[in-house]
Amino acid sequence: MSRFKRILVVSPLPDGKTWVIREPFGYDIETTGDPESVEVPVGFLTDFATIPRLFWFVLPKWGKYGNAAVIHDFIYWMQDRSRSEADKIFLEAMGVLKVGGLVKYTIYYAVRAFGWTAWYRNRCDRAEGVERVIDAVPESVTAPVPKRKGALRHLALRTFSRTHSGAWLFLSTMVLITSCASPDGERDGRPLIAASMPPVAALIETVAGEGFRVVSLLPPGRSPHDHEPTPAELKKLRTAVFFVRVGGGLDLWMERVALGLGGDQVSLLTLAGPGDQELDPHLWLDLEVVGEFLPRLRDRLIEVDPEGGDGYRVRTQTMVQNLQQLDAWARNLLAPVSSTPFALMHPAFAGLVNRYDMNLVAVLEKHPHREPSAQALADATRRLEAAGARIIFAESQISQRPARTLAHDIGGKVAILDPLGGPERTGRETCIDLLRWNVNQLAENLNAGSD
Repeated sequence: MSRFKRILVVSPLPDGKTWVIREPFGYDIETTGDPESVEVPVGFLTDFATIPRLFWFVLPKWGKYGNAAVIHDFIYWMQDRSRSEADKIFLEAMGVLKVGGLVKYTIYYAVRAFGWTAWYRNRCDRAEGVERVIDAVPESVTAPVPKRKGALRHLALRTFSRTHSGAWLFLSTMVLITSCASPDGERDGRPLIAASMPPVAALIETVAGEGFRVVSLLPPGRSPHDHEPTPAELKKLRTAVFFVRVGGGLDLWMERVALGLGGDQVSLLTLAGPGDQELDPHLWLDLEVVGEFLPRLRDRLIEVDPEGGDGYRVRTQTMVQNLQQLDAWARNLLAPVSSTPFALMHPAFAGLVNRYDMNLVAVLEKHPHREPSAQALADATRRLEAAGARIIFAESQISQRPARTLAHDIGGKVAILDPLGGPERTGRETCIDLLRWNVNQLAENLNAGSD
């Protein structure tokens, strides 16, 4: 039977709109097997804004449904379930609280109709690094409130681009109509290649040389898992001769962009090959996949620019050799620490460390932006303690909170890996540089952890 696990304990913050969770709060969801739980951690900031503003004059943010609203607000923030599933849990939880039928269904259908705005704002806030689970719960009601960045421009985009490629086509057409000025760098006359993210762009630049402009749609430091491009970002891509994505389900938004801008005749190249779809999607960190992709990239560049073919062939061969040298260097550097146990926060580097037979004990976050449950953290703590692990590798683009919690429990430390790099990341600008930087991070921290 579904039930709330604990009493809700919150305190108001001085902005008059935000409340902070002061005690762990949760909700058990009845299932046919073992019960599932939604665990709201201490420090989560809620505004009880599950109720759309349009209905506040008859249904205030706080009411008999308040506990259910907090659960719903947290699921909307984490987005580890679909929006429809979150709304169904909210409806069920209001039933557990014995909210009257008229109020319950009015709220539910209002959320179904208008809740996508809050859902999308949360997605944008998370991508921009906004934290709604704070480390230190304020002891005073005069403590400052962490600010959430505005999302009006994101919501305007969402109005026109709610997952349908036709909407993307409409949005792209509007961008073309309303854009009078040329994007930066367009006047240099070089053809444009659009890459989904920085490491893919860096890989293309290595082979393309100076003959092409290469633009990454994903800004540096952002996570690709939940990215939604803005009109300004789309504007940069309107003259692209072809598009390059990773594939493997990581950057499906790039396919929508390409179809919206290029239609059925779009030229879309995918890093993932036919046999790579079952691999972890962070394929630019896989030396074998990159090596197999390079000839396909070379051939596409030659199709666009036959006169530059010799240069593309030479640079491709050089890149293949550089990857082989990097592979040998990494194997030699990591060999002395290959038996040192450690954990990864996210599976992006699982393929890389397994390539060098390293002692990976646990991967904490199996799904992007879905933080591990308290039970999963407890299980990981036992495995790491049994293995003697003291190092947890997190990533700069995702929350490090679970990693810090686990490191505290085992008396260890958190080290940082970077799967994306980018032109603004010193020492991580190119594909080779990014791989080298991460291998050094592994070696240095595991060497220190084995002392």
